[in-house]
Amino acid sequence: MSNDRGFIALHRKIFENPVVGSDAVYFRAWIWLLCEAKYKPTRHRPIAGKSFAVELQRGQLSHSRRFIANALGLSEQRVRTFLNRLKIEGMILFQINQGQMVITICNYDDYQFDADENNQQINQQSTSNQPKLNKDNNSKGAEDELSASPTPPKIRRQSKMPAPAEGTAEYDDLRSQFMAYAAKKNLAPRLASDEFEGFVSHHKARGNLFADWSSAGQGWIRNAIKFASNRSRHQPGRRPDL
Repeated sequence: MSNDRGFIALHRKIFENPVVGSDAVYFRAWIWLLCEAKYKPTRHRPIAGKSFAVELQRGQLSHSRRFIANALGLSEQRVRTFLNRLKIEGMILFQINQGQMVITICNYDDYQFDADENNQQINQQSTSNQPKLNKDNNSKGAEDELSASPTPPKIRRQSKMPAPAEGTAEYDDLRSQFMAYAAKKNLAPRLASDEFEGFVSHHKARGNLFADWSSAGQGWIRNAIKFASNRSRHQPGRRPDL
């Protein structure tokens, strides 16, 4: 189990998820994966005391099926089925890195904000709004200045919005940004156009909300490229190795 301290974020719509929303065992397993995922780049040693290490990025974890099965009290076959279902739903990717299975939580940055960065921003905001006292004033003057100082403004998060409707300026702007980022990633225009339609349709069907749809689209493109790369590594009709 990970020794990382802290917390993870969960959206209430998790109960509508087709894989983990109605299965208590899979729900617990999904939460376990989220807790095990690294929140910052880390050198992970799969075997304690050994020098061998795997470089993990934010949102990744590295465990064998046997380790996951023992941690969750499940059979290795059920762990295999669970991971494959998550992959089909676009919730994770997995690959073999130096003989070790590495699992990537898709869209991790869309709902797991950086706690250290967030706390730093809050502390900076709090410090910048502290009233400055005149050392020449007596204590009575200082109290008056404190009482007259404005209340520090609350930090407001950008509200999450549904996908823009087709035919609106917001929709056209989102598509333009999506296509521009796809071109930057060397994705063919026709394929990028298909991916954009799939991106919007997927999130509309699930009623997903994002504060920044452009960033969500960039995440979709990166995942599409990873899926295509992952498929090319395996022969047709062969089950990918875990």
